[in-house]
Amino acid sequence: MEMRSGLKSIGVTAAVLALMVSATYAAPNEPGGPGGSSSAGPLGVLKPPPEVSAESPAAKQYLEFDRDLSDASEAFSLVADQIGAYGEGRGLAGLITDQKNNQITVYWKGEAPADLRDRFAKSPYGVKIDLREGARYSKVEARDAAHRLGSHPDATKWGITTTAAQPGGGGIEVNVKKSADGLSQALRQRMADVARLDESALRFNEVEVGVEFLSSRVNDFSPWKGGIRTYNVGSSQTNACSTGFAATIGGAGRLLSAYHCNKKNSPVDNGDRRIAPGSNVHERPTIDALGIDPTASPATAGKVYVGAWNSGQYRGVKNWARNYIGDSVCGSGATSGTNCGTITNDSVMVPGLSGAFYVAVRSGGNRMVASGDSGGAVYDTYSNGGKEARGVILAGDTSYTSCGTHNPDVSPSCYSTLIYVPISVALNIFGYTLELG
Repeated sequence: MEMRSGLKSIGVTAAVLALMVSATYAAPNEPGGPGGSSSAGPLGVLKPPPEVSAESPAAKQYLEFDRDLSDASEAFSLVADQIGAYGEGRGLAGLITDQKNNQITVYWKGEAPADLRDRFAKSPYGVKIDLREGARYSKVEARDAAHRLGSHPDATKWGITTTAAQPGGGGIEVNVKKSADGLSQALRQRMADVARLDESALRFNEVEVGVEFLSSRVNDFSPWKGGIRTYNVGSSQTNACSTGFAATIGGAGRLLSAYHCNKKNSPVDNGDRRIAPGSNVHERPTIDALGIDPTASPATAGKVYVGAWNSGQYRGVKNWARNYIGDSVCGSGATSGTNCGTITNDSVMVPGLSGAFYVAVRSGGNRMVASGDSGGAVYDTYSNGGKEARGVILAGDTSYTSCGTHNPDVSPSCYSTLIYVPISVALNIFGYTLELG
């Protein structure tokens, strides 16, 4: 039986994509949390206030920073989450975090409400907030424009690999594959017309490679954990991938992974142990998500492996959080192990998938992800070593890089940019709740 790491793009027709977008695009951008309840941990679920004036009692109450928090990183995440949820649809153009310096930079379209400026000036929980007003587009406007362009039937033909909102509200980023002829002015204008933006609002980046899905630790046992190797056993070949986080539904354990690892409901193994038969594999191809229902009892544990590809160390998952540009996060996959980098965009559109909410992380040119890491975990780390779930590994992007030491069960390609599905989106589409440990 052939073993492969399956670097293959997901293709769908324009009609199918339109159905995907109408069915799922709006919901994942809702700021409510996974599982629809506050049981996910100390951050709880941060829902936006009703559509009211920023000066109203409801809005003021929403931005009251009066919780008793002992962990500085938790306080930082709470402030970022409150601002992100409050500003959604109200003029927020971008949010960039700098946890090292305890600062959040907030971009706002036009002039921010006076009440908001006053609250930011008080540095809630000691977090400094740098408010920059006068952005050209709100994040919602830019994200919608990126989605219009990225979901166009000709996006792949035009060489588009990803589209995304620019972090500071200036427009959208468009990654296109390098070509000998370059990008003509006529095509630039055509893309601007599709996005419904002025051509000057599109920032084009020519990239070496496009999005490549990373189908490629090793000997776990039940209860199953995040970051382990999975072998998706087909009749003619076996795809090697990874698991993300454990989750629950109705009290029963599940494992998150990537749909492109297992498109045919194949059995899932780890080492010489079977995790689940094919009938226990559930798919959500619109966001490239996979839910695995292990047969063992107890099925899963709220823990994730850390360290090298052959590591035996794992840590408890303590919470989940949203993703913001500037955040430092790490990916944990069963081919390359743990690799860390910085979020460069939090509203990426991948042609062929629904939504403009995927997250890009770059390692500064070093390896960030490898073939076979698909489905793995992305997390931040609390001061006590606990892990904060951020997402599920989807793909590698932009440029190849040296692989270094890796799991020898595959011959991987390695990338300096990782793209992942936000944890809230993956959990919500299945109706799962993150399992904590």
